[in-house]
Amino acid sequence: MAASSTGQKRALFSHIATSGGFFTGVALLNSGQLATNVRLLAITPTGDVLGSYNTVLQPGQRLSQLIDQLIPLATGLNGGFIWVKSDSPIHLTSVFGNPTVLANIPPQEAPESYAPDSNLPPIQVTPSLAVL
Repeated sequence: MAASSTGQKRALFSHIATSGGFFTGVALLNSGQLATNVRLLAITPTGDVLGSYNTVLQPGQRLSQLIDQLIPLATGLNGGFIWVKSDSPIHLTSVFGNPTVLANIPPQEAPESYAPDSNLPPIQVTPSLAVL
């Protein structure tokens, strides 16, 4: 399956399906040299934030999970989308399917001006600086 060929700091995945035997997963990779803050939001078809997941990806670290494992409130959702924000460019992909069908959902670039997490507290790496 194809992922983003260049890293992105903001992206949208156009669909969430976690009902009727379907699943939606996300995969993220930090190929950079520094740790990066990452935030995922599950957003309903009406544009409301359903829930969020925050993490720090270390250099070379990946995260691959179903969206309802990361954001339990996304369980049973049919519609909506996933928004991803990172401090540094990361590689992303999403999958959608059921036991007989599997499809890749490529990331779509999200504009900097779209900030559905503006009411959530900021995320940050702890510690903010580490000497190697």
